[in-house]
Amino acid sequence: MNLLKKYFCLQFYLLGLLAFASPYTFEYSLTGSETVTLESDSYTVEAGWGEPSIISDTDPYEAHPEVYAYISLYTDFLTGDSAVLLTDGVEVQPGWKKTGWFGYFFSDFYPWVYHENMGWIYVSEKSKDGAWFSHRRLGWVWTNPKIFPSLYMNEREEWTYLDRSSGSSTFYDYQYNEWFEADKPYIINGSAIPANGGSIRGHGNYYRWESVRLQAVAKDTYQFLGWGADLQGTNSEIIEFEVTHDMNVNATFIPKFTPNSKPGEVVSGAIDVLEQMENLSEDERKKSIIELLSTGKSETSGLSIVDSE
Repeated sequence: MNLLKKYFCLQFYLLGLLAFASPYTFEYSLTGSETVTLESDSYTVEAGWGEPSIISDTDPYEAHPEVYAYISLYTDFLTGDSAVLLTDGVEVQPGWKKTGWFGYFFSDFYPWVYHENMGWIYVSEKSKDGAWFSHRRLGWVWTNPKIFPSLYMNEREEWTYLDRSSGSSTFYDYQYNEWFEADKPYIINGSAIPANGGSIRGHGNYYRWESVRLQAVAKDTYQFLGWGADLQGTNSEIIEFEVTHDMNVNATFIPKFTPNSKPGEVVSGAIDVLEQMENLSEDERKKSIIELLSTGKSETSGLSIVDSE
């Protein structure tokens, strides 16, 4: 009978203590003569009983002098939920640690760590007020436990937001109001019109916000007219811009006309160029040919067969 009362008293005592327990760490004094330990993946509970130091007349359960219960609930030490510094994170499996605000990361090469969402980053943390990360695409970014996954990009002087549900380093660009994958390159395709008229330098693969410098280079018998496709209306031979998406660009070249040029070659070359100018409708192409034949210049297409010397 006495043993049964011990069981119920301990049960009620533990339930009362758990009701006031912190979600992170609870320790209720001191040491019992007997202890029981329960463990799971996220917590450890240690309970014991012995002679109580104080018995209150107002306790809502029947107290016995020989019954004294205590409990310690350890969740911090197993989950790292309240850890702030990455160095204080808890190892959840070999090489992998966790802090509650930052998530899971591979730490064997600290200060280089592999974050579950951002990939490889270099960590610089000197206090609990915030941390700097060097990301291969974003440069140096700053954050702290209160605002993460918001990140301030030092080089761009603007904010971004990390998608915690993605494993492909996905961030939000507030300027363009869109998500992007930091490690996915954009393709800048370039082609010359006509193909034997010249070439384009600088096209290829780029990552978001990288600077692109395109140059139209005409062959000896041609001259550059202008850009087309996604750069429609741009006429400078060299153009620079910040890449944020895939692009198709073309550069249009026209033959250089001299007093020695044969009329048939001049008109034929101009017509070839007009047929490849995607921005012109069929009626505009016909109008351009009439303008070229009558005045040597076309305001519709921008072409000219007037002697350039």
